[in-house]
Amino acid sequence: MLFVILSILWLTVVVLFLNKAGTWLQTWLRNSGIAKVQKWLAGSILIFIRLRLAIAEQE
Repeated sequence: MLFVILSILWLTVVVLFLNKAGTWLQTWLRNSGIAKVQKWLAGSILIFIRLRLAIAEQE
């Protein structure tokens, strides 16, 4: 019973910490230029994949 209670308390602390860290990280990423770079990079990768598929279909 003691193990269960301590586990619940520990996991509650972990969840609260990760929630706070996630909120902070989300705010930081939104305010920095990282989000723009990430969107640009993801779009470039998708375009590259599509071009590779188009070339493979022609061969």
